[in-house]
Formats: sequence, structure tokens, C-alpha cells
Amino acid sequence: MAHFGGDYFDGLSQEQIRRICRETSQIVVPKLWKEDAIYADYKRLRIEAVKPRS
Repeated sequence: MAHFGGDYFDGLSQEQIRRICRETSQIVVPKLWKEDAIYADYKRLRIEAVKPRS
């Protein structure tokens, strides 16, 4: 069901999690379905922050 982002579901019941996953699937599957499979692309951003010296 939830492969990533388990922390986002903290405090929710199993039924709430199932409902969220079902609703999310209904939104994304039509956009990500290609040639009999779901393709979920993602980008990993690496950011470095430097605090200026006062």
C-alpha cells in the first residue's frame, strides 16, 4: 500500500490510509499508465545551504 512516506500517515487509521491511497491512485494512474504499466518518475534534489557570516 504505502511504499514511501510512512511518516505522512502517522496517527491515521488503516482505513484512512487505504482511502488516501485509493484516491491518490485514481488521480495519478491515468497520467502515469503507459504500455500496461505504471511509470512513476521522480527527481532527487540535492541542496546545500550556507549561512552567511554575520
